Parts: sequence; structure tokens; C-alpha cells
Amino acid sequence: MTVLAASGKAGPADGDPAGQPLLGGLHIATLVMRRTRQLEDGARPHTDPGRHKLFRCALTEVLSGAISWSVPPEATAGPASA
Repeated sequence: MTVLAASGKAGPADGDPAGQPLLGGLHIATLVMRRTRQLEDGARPHTDPGRHKLFRCALTEVLSGAISWSVPPEATAGPASA
């Protein structure tokens, strides 16, 4: 599985020593799809899109860290104990 450290807002205990949470492929795909939807709805790109389609532009933004995001604590806590 591909793991990526991005510019999140979580603390050091949630990810790598730089204070950035680690992302798997599913998280990256979700971020890219949500950003693609924002671009389709008229949001301005944070990087130069050139001649690329919106999906490629969104992927570039996510992988370069141009998009700020955070992981809610309940998403990283694991299964809830009853």
C-alpha cells in the first residue's frame, strides 16, 4: 500500500514525527475526488492546471500539499468499544 505524509493538522502522535498524519491510498483517492468536485463546482485551482483535466489538477494539488486537510479524531481512534 502506498503511504503519503501530507500537510495535515494532526499532532505527532497521529502520524510521522513531523506532525503530519500518514495517508493510505483510499484517503488520497477520497481527497482527490472531493477536490475534483470542488473544481467542477467552480473553485479556483491552487496550482497551474495547464492543459490537464480537473482530476489531474486535483491530484497534483493533493500530492504537492497545496490542499489543507485534517483527519477527525474519531476517524483515527479505531473501532468503538461498547
